[in-house]
Amino acid sequence: MKNCAPTPSPAEQSVAEADTLFLALSDGQFTGWGVCSKNLRREFERRLRVVDLIVSKPPDARTRIPGPLLSAIGDRQLAPSSPYQGTPTFGYTFVENTLGEHAIENASRYELIFCGSQWCRDNLDRAGIHHVEVLVQGVDTGRFCPLEPKPDDGMFVIFSGGKFEYRKGQDVVLQAVRILQEKYRDIVLMNSWRNVWPETMNLMKVSRNITFELEGDTWLQQMEHLYRVNGIDHHRIVTLDLVPNEMMPQIFAKTDLGIFPNRCEGGTNLVMMEYMACGRPVIATNFSGHRDIVSPGNAMLMNSFQSATILHKGKSIAEWVEPSVDELVALVEHAYHHRDEIRRLGLKGAEDVRRYTWSAAADKALGAMGLAHCEAQGARNAEDAHLHASP
Repeated sequence: MKNCAPTPSPAEQSVAEADTLFLALSDGQFTGWGVCSKNLRREFERRLRVVDLIVSKPPDARTRIPGPLLSAIGDRQLAPSSPYQGTPTFGYTFVENTLGEHAIENASRYELIFCGSQWCRDNLDRAGIHHVEVLVQGVDTGRFCPLEPKPDDGMFVIFSGGKFEYRKGQDVVLQAVRILQEKYRDIVLMNSWRNVWPETMNLMKVSRNITFELEGDTWLQQMEHLYRVNGIDHHRIVTLDLVPNEMMPQIFAKTDLGIFPNRCEGGTNLVMMEYMACGRPVIATNFSGHRDIVSPGNAMLMNSFQSATILHKGKSIAEWVEPSVDELVALVEHAYHHRDEIRRLGLKGAEDVRRYTWSAAADKALGAMGLAHCEAQGARNAEDAHLHASP
């Protein structure tokens, strides 16, 4: 694809020639974007010099970056999430909604767009955006690896993860749990749903499965109120607040089964991948980015869903699916009564996920960006690159 960026100055070229990659991804340790950015950053730093524009900005007000830039793309217009322009610019997206009217124009600004799944790539391709590569997220297999079976404590613990919002399908989980807990006194739900962006939860109002009503000053109070108004026993639900990514294996170790009835995933669902890497069995919708990871041989698949158009203020914003609560209940019951079988399924899942490493993701990204020739230099001080970039 033609690069229309202006020719960098000699001072800018001195940085570009120093095997430097500029990053404008994300920060944090609690979100998927944050975990992805942290791990890619670490792997890139093992191979070349990295200047992280999220952590420390350039020394002047220019938005022109003197070298290749990998930027997060955070919305359906495919606009970069940072104001910087690289030489050239590469993007990374997990878009799940229908593309906006400016998406094709914005896409032309990138030399290449990485996307989180084959489903996401297919959607971009149908829209006429073809300069796209699939870049599947990795798993830290040193931290997320097969765990010992959960001790028999008399409880069957179901795990559900992902920020609380309609797309993630927690309303399907809650309705299924309500039904299951009426039949089985030993079924417990453990969830990691903390959402620090309350506005993204509002779409849950369209759910046909639950009454969406939040009251209370804390996350726990809000969730327990939601359980009560929907007739769910909050005493058999463990509601977690924000948990650092590195602590999640300790959470997974206390559970028997993970359920992911997500309506859509533009990526491959990092929480699900990490759960599978720990050797725990999962139930997942066989749709969107999930399909890059799950199969009949490594997971229990939800196939009884219908296409669903998602409306916001009367306008279509996405084409997802509507999972079946009855199918989820049936699959959980099967797992409940066939625990040896699902343990074997979990171990196969761990084996299959093991090949998705952050190292492999970084190598693929660097190769696609034309930086694969860089030799590992260790983690350099990003400030050194900033000094070279000064006018």
